[in-house]
Amino acid sequence: MPNISQEDLQLLVDTPFNFMNAYYDRAEEKVVRSWDLDEYDWGALDEESEDQIRAEAERYAADEARYEPIYDVSSSDGFRTMAAFVEQLPAGEERTALEQALNGHKPFRNFKNVVDDTSVRIDWFQYRDAQRAEQFRREILMSLEEEEDWDEDENDLDDFDTDDVDIDADNADLPFQFAWLEQEHGIKVREDDVRNTPLEVAAFRATVTEDDLENPRNYLRRIEPIQKKYPNDPMLAIELAGAYALTGKAPKARRLMERVTRDFPDHLELNITSTMSSEDEGEFLQELKRFPRPLDIRNHPAGNDGYYHTLEFLAFEEMAIRAALLEDKLEEARQRLDRLVSFGFLHGDVENSAMAVAAAQLEVIMDRVHKGEYHLTKAAPEPFAPVSERTKSILEASMKEVAVMMREYEEEQERAATPVRNLEPKVGRNAPCPCGSGKKYKQCCLRK
Repeated sequence: MPNISQEDLQLLVDTPFNFMNAYYDRAEEKVVRSWDLDEYDWGALDEESEDQIRAEAERYAADEARYEPIYDVSSSDGFRTMAAFVEQLPAGEERTALEQALNGHKPFRNFKNVVDDTSVRIDWFQYRDAQRAEQFRREILMSLEEEEDWDEDENDLDDFDTDDVDIDADNADLPFQFAWLEQEHGIKVREDDVRNTPLEVAAFRATVTEDDLENPRNYLRRIEPIQKKYPNDPMLAIELAGAYALTGKAPKARRLMERVTRDFPDHLELNITSTMSSEDEGEFLQELKRFPRPLDIRNHPAGNDGYYHTLEFLAFEEMAIRAALLEDKLEEARQRLDRLVSFGFLHGDVENSAMAVAAAQLEVIMDRVHKGEYHLTKAAPEPFAPVSERTKSILEASMKEVAVMMREYEEEQERAATPVRNLEPKVGRNAPCPCGSGKKYKQCCLRK
């Protein structure tokens, strides 16, 4: 078991990961840090000092056998920490305000602004730092392939998996219908490289596994040296920016995206990715204006011999489906989804688009039920244009999942709106704890 001291964990908690890199020194069994050479303000010190900074950073990065990289806590882990902190607060105005901050647009900024004006501000900082220290400790242990025995049921920050329905669980070998797509829709697509991707980059992408994508820290270690070797591949830069964002280096991710967008203004997949990254509907529609109407991939330069890559086609159609739904063109969205499925994309490939279309379908159906135009318990004509059987099955499964999510959300809202009566006498945060431990209430049973 490696030695991870509280001093090392506090050092990590205090590390500005936007400007510094951290490593676990296997030989010395301690945490070391160096400046990020891409972010360092060169010229701030004398030449000899800066040479030492560069040499130290390069030594840590080069000796992978000795120095294990440690990355900042991901934004998703950070959000779960905020949610766990709010959940253990007593009911009241402050908890309600913090819950609203987390549920709104830009939750991190809103949470910071709200918590700074509450009586739990200091408690939050202590809770956050304790959680970050624990997350760093676990990351080091996992990176060093050490096993640790902890009770996952008691961990507030665990992920909870849900059982997903995959209509195409038995169709993994379903072939793409290239000839059909070209004959019926005039779109030439193939799986082979159509953009003259360097062989090393193609080989790297071919070896990326689901484990890499589920563990962004490991993925970052793999992709960073490849991207630095091929800085003119915009998609590599996008993938690296995503890895930065997932490992707590959001400013670095943003700067990389800004540079790539500036240097490759006409790159199709880059523009699609940039547009789809806009979570706000207004921002998405504004970004969409860069694409000529009607939305047709053939309005954009193709690759070798007039072909588009299968993933370019999928990404473009998913963007067009999102646009159609925002413009109240449900039938167009359904037909585009059906085209993807008929071409050969599986349920898992189109899951996000299918969920969005299913949600819109459910809204239309319930509206017609309320108006008496449609009956769920009686035989009634399908209120939508026909699609293939696979597409219909995917949408039916997605509608059931959407309905469950909506019901769970409504139940949660009802619980949140129900006042909780506390019949016990109120205990002050700094008063002795009623349990008799001798500690202050806030340091003892308040969090239980």
